[in-house]
Amino acid sequence: MKSKYTLLGGTLLLCSALLTGCGSKEEVVQKEVVRPVEVFPVSDSSSQFLQNFPALVAPSDESELSFRVSGELVEMNVVSGAEVKKGDVIAQIDPTDYEVKVKEAKAAFDLALKTYERQKKNAVHGSDFQGRLRLGSGGYGTVQIPSGSHAQ
Repeated sequence: MKSKYTLLGGTLLLCSALLTGCGSKEEVVQKEVVRPVEVFPVSDSSSQFLQNFPALVAPSDESELSFRVSGELVEMNVVSGAEVKKGDVIAQIDPTDYEVKVKEAKAAFDLALKTYERQKKNAVHGSDFQGRLRLGSGGYGTVQIPSGSHAQ
């Protein structure tokens, strides 16, 4: 009985295999789906994220400048934010006013020195030596030449 069922199962299996193999092939045609597309120009992405902030940038190292003498600025050799080294000329002042003051001070000094020497010489020959010497030295000790001058 077992062999009957085995034979019957095998036959059914063989028939089902033959029936499926004999069928006609139907070609399935799939329709192509057309999808709408949105087109737009591509630009530089860095410009999209560019933001402007009004501000003033301050340097981390800053030096205040001053001049020993006053005068009009005639030359500026550096711009704001430039790096400078020791000994670099940063700016130049018009020397005309300063040179005039130095010449006036030198002339006043020379006059006071000559007056002192003349009165000292006269005082040696006179009786009131100390009194005349004090009179003659009035201008000699009070004349001042501006600092930084090269006048000798």
